[in-house]
Amino acid sequence: MKVRIEIDPDLVEEEVVIRCSEINFLRVAKSTILNVHHVRSILKNITGASEVEFDNSPKRVYVSRSYYKALKDRLEHRR
Repeated sequence: MKVRIEIDPDLVEEEVVIRCSEINFLRVAKSTILNVHHVRSILKNITGASEVEFDNSPKRVYVSRSYYKALKDRLEHRR
């Protein structure tokens, strides 16, 4: 499922993050935003790096350590 989101280019970054969180998107790295409803699992390796697997997709993205807790909390809240 593809979602098209149009965001006003005049918004500051904080406003974009707030609007994304209202529609189930979350920033997980400096250049990565994901839809939390399509996350199947988070794989965390021994070095602390985390990787997200998605439902019905072979794609994987890395989660920055500074965003890991927010993602984990959002996924637990989703249950």
